Amino acid sequence: MAGADVQEIHCKSMLNRLDIPGFPFRWTLNPYRGCRHACRYCYARPTHEYWGMDPGLEFEQRVFAKVNAPEVLRDELRRPRWMGEAIAIGTASDPYEPAEAEYGLTRRILRVLTEFKNPASLTTKGVLVRRDLDVLQELNEVADVRINFSVGSLDENVWKTNESGTPSPMARLEAMQDLVENGITAGVMMAP
Repeated sequence: MAGADVQEIHCKSMLNRLDIPGFPFRWTLNPYRGCRHACRYCYARPTHEYWGMDPGLEFEQRVFAKVNAPEVLRDELRRPRWMGEAIAIGTASDPYEPAEAEYGLTRRILRVLTEFKNPASLTTKGVLVRRDLDVLQELNEVADVRINFSVGSLDENVWKTNESGTPSPMARLEAMQDLVENGITAGVMMAP
């Protein structure tokens, strides 16, 4: 999305613990806050309200890059109490939102996970994930890694109306196919 403002911030922690019965994961992390994909239905928009911002346009026009995220994650994974549980990446902001092309935080986070042999899943609407095939393959050799491509609809009008800042659904499916053909477990999450 044109005109988005990306601000660099420093975080104190990266791992978020979820204690929700029945959830398939307990730990999450998000390298970015806000998302230029501009999905109309995004459930994460209200997170901007917590910071005193508008969950509408500001969510997609003010993106925050947690520039120290890989180093903070490394410190958290070093802690003796960390049990190496799977981490879900991209639960409140797409890890391959357009800022990733400049900041490379997700790529560096995947390297940290590889260093600690820590399993992870990643949910995205982005196709930049292809750039990280080499790192995903390295992680896949030492831990379980799964990529979930979110595809709300294959209908072009529905896509343009609801996910105006995302790559086309077909581009996402092609990226998924590339990953699978190169040994990475990937699938589709067909829901908004």
